[in-house]
Amino acid sequence: MNLQSILKSLRYAIGVFTVFIIFTLILRFVTKGVPEKINWSQLISEKELLIGLIIAVMVTFMHIQKMKRNS
Repeated sequence: MNLQSILKSLRYAIGVFTVFIIFTLILRFVTKGVPEKINWSQLISEKELLIGLIIAVMVTFMHIQKMKRNS
C-alpha cells in the first residue's frame, strides 16, 4: 500500500466513525436520553467511542478487501 491509499483508507475510517457518532447522538436526543443540562464532555461515553472505533476499523477493512477484489 502506498501513502495515498493509506490516506484514503484513513479518511474512510474517520468518515465511518463520524457517521456512527452522529447517529448515536441523534438516537440519544430522540429517545430523550440527554438531561436538560448538557455536559458536552460526557455526552458520549468511552464505551460508545470504543464501539465506534471497532466498527470503523471493521468497515474500513471490509471496504479495503472489497476494493482489492474488484481491481
